[in-house]
Amino acid sequence: MPEPSLSLVLSKYREAIASMERVVWQETTDYPTGQVTGEVSVTPVPDEDGRCCQLLGVVHDLTKEKQVEKALRISNERLAYALKATTDAIYDWTISDDSLYWGEGFENLFGYQLAQNPMPFSEWADYVHPDDSPRVVAGLRHAAFETTNLFWQEEYRFRRANGTWAEVFDRGYLLRDAAGRAVRMMGAMQDITSRKQAEGFSNCICTFQSAQEALDKLVSKKQRVPQIIFLDLNMPIMDGWQFLDALAPYQDALRGTCHIYILTSSLALKDLEKSRHYDLVADLIHKPVDSKEIRVIQSLFEYDEIVDDEPCDC
Repeated sequence: MPEPSLSLVLSKYREAIASMERVVWQETTDYPTGQVTGEVSVTPVPDEDGRCCQLLGVVHDLTKEKQVEKALRISNERLAYALKATTDAIYDWTISDDSLYWGEGFENLFGYQLAQNPMPFSEWADYVHPDDSPRVVAGLRHAAFETTNLFWQEEYRFRRANGTWAEVFDRGYLLRDAAGRAVRMMGAMQDITSRKQAEGFSNCICTFQSAQEALDKLVSKKQRVPQIIFLDLNMPIMDGWQFLDALAPYQDALRGTCHIYILTSSLALKDLEKSRHYDLVADLIHKPVDSKEIRVIQSLFEYDEIVDDEPCDC
């Protein structure tokens, strides 16, 4: 028997002899064929004088059980790190007791401090927007109990802790038993509010290859006045400044309804100073424009003012 297992075994033998009681321990030993883990017990057998005359030993091989425990521990650690890494709200719906267990993302995403976890399924249902609830909650139960589907997904509005509504994309996988009955569902909720707002930033986006073409459309009175104009200073024939000068006679009619954002790659302060002389210019943005800047601009306007269902007449 290799060290340090040999020294451990001898010390346990001495302990059993000294105490005259059964001693139990676990030991792991590295052999040329691999690592072996066992539960070892030794029981002293007394002679007529009550002294230990022999030790009765029993060994239970725990190697497979320990390998399973190790694999499960590693798997749980990976899951825990994955839950920390994702911004989704991961959940586990145990259908037998109608409870939902939430990963950390639920609190981070929606601002709730969970008083209990798992929570009743009905509590999640209460957070679904009343207009979406019949479709979403009933639809999920229908998929779980009245079909053999393995996947379910929906987009709906979900109430945050501060009372506002998040647009979410929810997708789950239904685990079924041999008889096809749903027993659990693992899923994830994504907050897609920003994406939905970006989609709804405008149902009518017009692009023009020249400033003159855009100017003609804008002052024709046949075109709806755009709420936002992104104006590139570096345009051929008529540049951005010339466009603003040509638009000056119409600025009173456009003021308050049309907001111009100048796009430029120049860092010259004189451009910023010059832009302030035009009432319709809301700001000067350096290219390239990123999605954060678009969302900031969007947040300055009422969402339902930006979205309209009228056809685009570009």
